[in-house]
Amino acid sequence: MAEDYITVDDLAGTLSLGSETFADADLQAAITAASREVDRLTNRKFSLDSVTRYYTPTDAGRLWIDDANSISSVAVDVSEDGSFAESWVLNTDYVPEPLNAAADGVPFTSLVVAPRTSRYFPVGQVRAVRVGGQFGWSAVPAVVKQATTILAARLAKRSREAPFGVAGFGIDGGAVRVSSFDPDVERLLAGLVRTNHQ
Repeated sequence: MAEDYITVDDLAGTLSLGSETFADADLQAAITAASREVDRLTNRKFSLDSVTRYYTPTDAGRLWIDDANSISSVAVDVSEDGSFAESWVLNTDYVPEPLNAAADGVPFTSLVVAPRTSRYFPVGQVRAVRVGGQFGWSAVPAVVKQATTILAARLAKRSREAPFGVAGFGIDGGAVRVSSFDPDVERLLAGLVRTNHQ
């Protein structure tokens, strides 16, 4: 289950609610919605989850994977019978990239076939590669926490003060609506947006 990137206490502090708890349910809902929106905007998940994932290769020499903090196993279904009988060995058969991911505090995003192995990823074979490990980021980046805070604060205020997206009325009597676009959030997350092949 995906985790939230800030706490109710974090958001309460941002909104200057102090120790008040009357809005905690609304704050929690806003935080969860904002965290999932950050996931959607970046095409990533920043919490950690130890799972097994399956992939269909599009390149014989490189397999793009979900963000991974660590890789515990790689197996290939060479016989196309779901057995995954071919187990690959780190550095002998494959190398996770980027090479300096751990030092830079970022996840691995692909597996590259090692130079001297005879192994290859079977291109186009559906669900041919099984990867076990810890997926996600080792720590939630500061920009993700800030973007989540901005979005959650807007959502919390909107749900309590601006029903139907109406924040008030202008001098001409027309409704002033809450914008669905936030340039600050976009700027904060721009460097973390992941495309399908990245």
